[in-house]
Amino acid sequence: MIVDMQRIVIVGMKSARRASVRLMQKMGAVQLQKIEDNTDDNADLMSFMDPGERIGHVDEEIVKVKAAMKILAAHGGTKAKRQKVDVEKFVDEKSYEGIRAIVSHINKCSLDIENAQKEMRVYDEKLQALLPWGDLQNPPGLRETECTNVFLGTLPLGYRTDCELMAIQELNRDVRQVYACIVCHKSVYKRAKRQLLEAGFVAKDFEDAENTVSSNIERLQEKIDVQTEIIKRATSEIESNVDKVSDLAVFYDYLANLRERRAACGEILAGRHSFVLGGWVPRDKFSELKASLESECNVIVRETESTEENPPILLKNSKIVQPFEAITELYSLPSKSDVDPNGVLAIFYFISFGMIMADAGYGLLLMIIPSVLLWIKKRHGMAAKMMKMLAICGISTVIWGILLGSFFGISTPPILFSPVTSSIKFLIMSLAFGTIHIAAGLILNAYLKFKQGEWMEAIGGSVTWVLVLLGGLIWLAGLFVPGASFGFILAAIGKYMLIAGAAGLLLLSGGREKNIFKRLFKGVSSLYGVIGFFSDILSYSRLLALGLSGGIVSVVINTMGTLAGTDNIKGIILLVLVSIVGHTFNLAISVLGAYVHASRLQYVEFFSKFYTGGGKKFEPLKFDGKYIEI
Repeated sequence: MIVDMQRIVIVGMKSARRASVRLMQKMGAVQLQKIEDNTDDNADLMSFMDPGERIGHVDEEIVKVKAAMKILAAHGGTKAKRQKVDVEKFVDEKSYEGIRAIVSHINKCSLDIENAQKEMRVYDEKLQALLPWGDLQNPPGLRETECTNVFLGTLPLGYRTDCELMAIQELNRDVRQVYACIVCHKSVYKRAKRQLLEAGFVAKDFEDAENTVSSNIERLQEKIDVQTEIIKRATSEIESNVDKVSDLAVFYDYLANLRERRAACGEILAGRHSFVLGGWVPRDKFSELKASLESECNVIVRETESTEENPPILLKNSKIVQPFEAITELYSLPSKSDVDPNGVLAIFYFISFGMIMADAGYGLLLMIIPSVLLWIKKRHGMAAKMMKMLAICGISTVIWGILLGSFFGISTPPILFSPVTSSIKFLIMSLAFGTIHIAAGLILNAYLKFKQGEWMEAIGGSVTWVLVLLGGLIWLAGLFVPGASFGFILAAIGKYMLIAGAAGLLLLSGGREKNIFKRLFKGVSSLYGVIGFFSDILSYSRLLALGLSGGIVSVVINTMGTLAGTDNIKGIILLVLVSIVGHTFNLAISVLGAYVHASRLQYVEFFSKFYTGGGKKFEPLKFDGKYIEI
């Protein structure tokens, strides 16, 4: 059902603002909303708060906490799990002072590691460039003596020179080049230089040419060792805090909830000494909220009328129906003037999903897999509803699998009939189900119109069509039901319902039209609506098509698995592999098809008869988090 909502206004002194918002978040029963009054005349006295800057500060902290948690995870920290926390301790800012210091320290250590790694890369590049010159005895800056010139550089492998008075000392070599120190007499400098260039010589420049290469290498290695020690020390500091992951997770959720409170301040009309706040609360929670706020925060809470046609929508259904709310939410929440469709939708979705799947083996898997996933990891919101809905629909699939005789594509004695050999019966059953489904939508339409006082439209536009559809169905059933007396009674009941419905259409479809001829003309015209209803009913033939296709595919998979026989190891292995892969694929496709087409029947055939939608979800300010449970 749709929970009745109450618009409220809260007025208090400015000093009570934070306590009021925190208490409302703790109770989780109020959706804050700016008051509807025009405040232009009082703009100099009161204005809506701008929490942007304060939210920005929280966002910065959230980024730091997320970074710290990621750093701990990279250093062996376990993944944070949901945990129950005491609400009073959770909202106490002082309890997080130590955690703030840890977050800051972890991020600082990570930054130290990052900077040290950058320095190490620079030093290592310089070191690798110097290593081939390690055997050079003289400082690289020594390029000439009284009688000689010195060249330092590389030559390609297989170089050739024939200059006299020139000596080449190979210091090192790799797969591409030779690292050489070349000394020539000054008298042949130009000739030697020309020959070296022709041979592919590339001169080498050294950053520190005053000291020997070996001393530069030692100095670079010392710098690398210093940075290595910094990394080692910072890594050790981080690893000493890996057990703080759960504490950081709680702090993360604290900040997320603090952000929500600060964002809520944007809905507050504040002055120099007071504030005014509007919102929505479920009517059955109003008394408790009023008592708590007035006693603990010393504010005034009052009910108020709202000109808003669509207050936020909160649905309240049984645990069995709640999972099917996901189907409605994906379409649109009901408006204030709608009826909650989920109770009726759950019944027809349950049946149609099972008819499409119609395999007891697949149904067992559908019951087990979502249940196990929910047990392994507790989920919330839409994901939890979808998994619970699939598990419930697995029960329907098992039931229809037993009724129609199918277990992983293996034929079992059916209670009703086999869809493969009796497809006409399956088609008739699908169309009958569709007729009842559409009639249920019309009944809800009539209920809404009676509730709004439009009894003529309810009878002439909905009740009469219900009589026509159900009467026609019962009449046809009576013609084919075995047993002359029972069939005759059914046919008679259906015939009179059909006649009453048709007469009602002729006489009442004109609504409040006073002219009898215009009323009759509108009544006759309305009878053409049977064509639209007939096309709607025909769309339920998809239940037959999808049920048969899934069943036939599973039979083909079983046949393919037995191609190599079942009396040898090779054949058994093939059967197991084909069964696992094939049935997994067919299960996934069948579940997707059942979900899409069962939903389509609700949206197009069922909702179109009575449902407006367009409701806004009730989103109260409440404690919520990724890692905590209050």
